[in-house]
Amino acid sequence: MKPLELVVRAFGPYAAEQVFDFGELGGRTFFLIHGPTGAGKTTVLDAMCFALYGTTSGAERDARRLRSDHAAPQVVTEVVFDFTLGADRYRVERRPEQERPYKRGKGTTTERAHAVIWKIDRAGGPDAVLADKWSTVTAEVVSLMGFEADQFRQVVMLPQGQFRRLLMADSGEREVILEKLFGTELYRRIEDALKEAKSELAKKYDVLGARRGLLLENAGVSDADELERGLAESVECLTKATEQVGSLRAGEKKLRKELAAAESDILKLHERDRAEAALQAITADAAIFEDKRESLTVARRALPLETERQALLDRRGDCEKAVGRCGKAEEALGEAA
Repeated sequence: MKPLELVVRAFGPYAAEQVFDFGELGGRTFFLIHGPTGAGKTTVLDAMCFALYGTTSGAERDARRLRSDHAAPQVVTEVVFDFTLGADRYRVERRPEQERPYKRGKGTTTERAHAVIWKIDRAGGPDAVLADKWSTVTAEVVSLMGFEADQFRQVVMLPQGQFRRLLMADSGEREVILEKLFGTELYRRIEDALKEAKSELAKKYDVLGARRGLLLENAGVSDADELERGLAESVECLTKATEQVGSLRAGEKKLRKELAAAESDILKLHERDRAEAALQAITADAAIFEDKRESLTVARRALPLETERQALLDRRGDCEKAVGRCGKAEEALGEAA
């Protein structure tokens, strides 16, 4: 942060408006605020801290009691602070809760606390209001500065008698302060991630170690070397067994071929036996077939006569029917005569 201009009104020992133009330093980054006791040196720091965080630089003084006892009643206690962060320029304005006279008539009224912060457009454009409430302005300043009020007082603005707070801070508090001061939060997160990864790896290592011990115990060995020797022996036995299996499979293949050939020969032998049995049966039936062949020859010769015989039978039937009709006709003739 680089201060540019500080304007105070009715603040501390400054009863009227007082402007502190840091631009007169000409870009110097190291300067001294000096003067006799009670001249208002600490008030300059109070005004800066009050504008940013709504509290004083030493935190012993109540911000609401910083109104000048010598200010005119109509002058409002107010602080306006311009500063830069990097290439950006900001302006913050604060007024504490205070009593002021009525604009008309007698009496006073309590004016509520007021705060607003702008981002100033250096190109001449409109200023952007970043926050306009007491707490939100403080939160916006914390976001921009990266410090809480206590850390800002301890690191950036060390008031009188408070330097020892940084020196006397415990390691945890000092680590937080220096981390924000030097922007090492990323490295802390990396360190935390590495610690977490280390812890996870340690857990996995323990799990694998326990599993290794269990496997060695199940294998009946005491260490990995013995397991390696056993593994080498097992590999050698496996190699020999693989060779034996290959030889046995080759023999099995040969035997399967011989078995297939033998089964084929058995089938042929069975077919021969069936053929011989059929031949013997045919030979035994040869005489019967010969008799049947002769009967078939006689039948074939008699087959043309069967037609004539059937025709003779048909004519004989017709003759018998004609004789019957003739007898009936004669009887009819006799009756007629």
